[in-house]
Amino acid sequence: MNPDSKQEAGRRGILSPINIALLVFILDQATKLAVLRTIKEAIPVIPGFFNIVMVWNKGAAWGMLAEYPIILTLLAAVALALLVFYFKKLSEGNFRAEVALSLLAGGIAGNLFDRLFRGSVVDFLSFQLPFSVPILMPDGRYPAFNVADSAITVSVFLLVILSFRAEKRDEKGA
Repeated sequence: MNPDSKQEAGRRGILSPINIALLVFILDQATKLAVLRTIKEAIPVIPGFFNIVMVWNKGAAWGMLAEYPIILTLLAAVALALLVFYFKKLSEGNFRAEVALSLLAGGIAGNLFDRLFRGSVVDFLSFQLPFSVPILMPDGRYPAFNVADSAITVSVFLLVILSFRAEKRDEKGA
């Protein structure tokens, strides 16, 4: 085994897809448990900008579809199952894609766990920015979120970047 292969194998061992997804899931559930046990009212971390809060969210992002929690639960379960089943095909052996998809899997699993065992997703990170987008935030407030939501968002961002890079490679090769 050449040194590059050894380094790649070591990197994938510690940062294997299952380890990344499990880390996200454990971090998500540990932070939610801490919030559930300790937060009674909002805690200003950076007054006027960032608070730790306790919010039960039956919906998806921005509380959308809150009146359909069963559908959201089923969609999350199906999405996670398809992601696991097609993981190798989706990642195509690309380490960065594996990391992004692992973050996505861990995030989906964290929020799915909440839906199944708590009835709602626990959100607790709340930012107030000096501007709002009226279409997304009619009341001017930004929604609270959690570690799973953050992992999902980072994952989507990485996958978009990777898709643009893949397009550029395809254009150069074509």
